[in-house]
Amino acid sequence: MRAISYLAPQMFPVYKAICETIAKTLREPIELTQARFDPMDDPALPSDDFDFAFICGLPLARLIRTGVRLEALVAPVMDFSRYGDLSIYFADFIVPQHSTAHTLNDLFGKRLAVNDLNSNSGYHLPRHYLLNRGFMPDFFGEVVLTGAHSASIEWVAEGRADCAAIDSTVLDHTQRIAPDLARKIRVIGSTESCAVPPLAMNSRHYALRRWLQNALAKPDEKLRSIFKAAGIRRLAPTHNIFYRDLAKMLDFTNREGYTLAKQVVSPSLTP
Repeated sequence: MRAISYLAPQMFPVYKAICETIAKTLREPIELTQARFDPMDDPALPSDDFDFAFICGLPLARLIRTGVRLEALVAPVMDFSRYGDLSIYFADFIVPQHSTAHTLNDLFGKRLAVNDLNSNSGYHLPRHYLLNRGFMPDFFGEVVLTGAHSASIEWVAEGRADCAAIDSTVLDHTQRIAPDLARKIRVIGSTESCAVPPLAMNSRHYALRRWLQNALAKPDEKLRSIFKAAGIRRLAPTHNIFYRDLAKMLDFTNREGYTLAKQVVSPSLTP
């Protein structure tokens, strides 16, 4: 069986351990690979050449609309009080530790680091949040594309960007594994919560859904230890319906034509 991860590679060992549990349950080997494509561009998904996918909720919802046979199976509940024992996360707005900015209003005209224009937490969720709160279009002076949340954090910590919107679970992970880096930034605001990226399965395996959810809800000692180190409290059953709002939010901001900055540049073009 084939599993693909479209999520941050820093968590790949966790996803591999989850796949090992599924393989043990099904008594069938699973090969997990880190995706070489954005999920919206990966031919493996529309061609049905996958069994499981660790994927962000927004492309999940968008791909389902196109007929890709994705079925959200489980999603992590993070082990921090802000998540309220729910499978949710936030986009946290960060600035350099010594920045004079203390609210989002202070970021007018500043350089925003964005991991990818297809990212929910890095781009689309902040778009929706600012639009809903009356911030003017092109509020930021410039968007610079960094390629990854980890790179955006480094850009802000080094002062090469004034701010970034970061997946809160990635920020939690950074605080655990790179506390010195985390001390160079601070959070000045957060978006509303949304459904955390799930593990999805190919719909052809739907008959296994409840069986796999039960198995993943009762991890063995090895998997519990891995979860604890990663700040995961448990895996909770989830469903496609919890991700539909993400696509609707994107539809809304696109209809409004709302953008975060007129100028979008890549690092290769940025001094």
